Amino acid sequence: MRLWHDMYKKIVIAVVFLLFITGPIGLIPGSLFSDGLIRCLEKITTDEDVIPAGSSFDMVYILGGGQTSLQEKYARLASLYRHIHCGRILILDRPGITEYDPEVERNLTNNEWSLLRLGWLGIRRQDVEFLSIHDGYFGTLSEARAVTELMEAREYRTVLLITAPHHTGRVKRSFRHMFGDSRRKCLVTGSAEEAPIGELLMENLKLVVYTFILLPMED
Repeated sequence: MRLWHDMYKKIVIAVVFLLFITGPIGLIPGSLFSDGLIRCLEKITTDEDVIPAGSSFDMVYILGGGQTSLQEKYARLASLYRHIHCGRILILDRPGITEYDPEVERNLTNNEWSLLRLGWLGIRRQDVEFLSIHDGYFGTLSEARAVTELMEAREYRTVLLITAPHHTGRVKRSFRHMFGDSRRKCLVTGSAEEAPIGELLMENLKLVVYTFILLPMED
């Protein structure tokens, strides 16, 4: 019953927002309404853990995204790197190339760009490896499945997940669902990335789809 209540609340928020953008809804100033709605949407989708100094993990996994999003995630990793034991650091193997780089006079591959960026932030190359996943429409679910399989194969017990803050709720639910009743444990931390209101609304919709459709189908 609580889950259905939460879903109903998300739908109401989306409907109110649609009313706001299609016409006036009373005396509430638009800026105040938007700010309040953003805070509400962020609260629903965000579920971060506190990562104390001295924490130890078998591995850290940085979830995929575009270059701007990855820069924020890599910065979050760098802020933790010297204060916790990271174990192995895994990032998503991303085929393709970036824009032209005049320093090397060619286009960097996505993976080269990631390693270069991590190096600038003080992350040692020998600590980093790439994780390949099978193509899937629902990327977070595919990443959760691939990380779970890798942890099983290597007998890892703990993983720190780094993602955008408004993705932390969906990421945590997906990974913990994949772990099931095993002794594996994940903590989730968010970057400094900020999402516009449209992306937050979409994330709320994704959270509902994952919670009530996709994750139950994995059982």
